Amino acid sequence: MFENLYSVGVLLAGFVALFTVDRLVRLQYASHRQAWEADGKPNGMLFRPPESEGMRSSWALQRCMFVWSFKTPEWIRQDRRALRLVFLMRVSLLIFDGGVVAYLLYMTFASHVA
Repeated sequence: MFENLYSVGVLLAGFVALFTVDRLVRLQYASHRQAWEADGKPNGMLFRPPESEGMRSSWALQRCMFVWSFKTPEWIRQDRRALRLVFLMRVSLLIFDGGVVAYLLYMTFASHVA
C-alpha cells in the first residue's frame, strides 16, 4: 500500500514539473519572445507555437529544462510569474528525482534483506 501511494506521489510531482515547464515556455513565448528565440524556440510539453521547428524545438525544450533547473536566466529574474513557476518546477523536480532515487535504493536494499 505504501509503495503505491509513494509511486503516485512521485509521479504526481513529475507531472507537476512537466506542466510547469509548459507554462514557463508559454510565458516566455508570450512575454519574452526574444529570449524564446535565443533559447532555440522551444516547444512546451503540450504547447506547440506556430514558429516551432520540430525536433530542433524539442531539443531546445530539453536544454531549457536542464538549464532552468540550475540557473535563472535574466528574463525569469525580471518576471515574478516566471520566478514562481521556476521555483515550482525546481521543487517538483527535486521531489520527483529524489523520490525515484529513494525508491530505487529501497528496492535494491529491500531485496537483499528479504
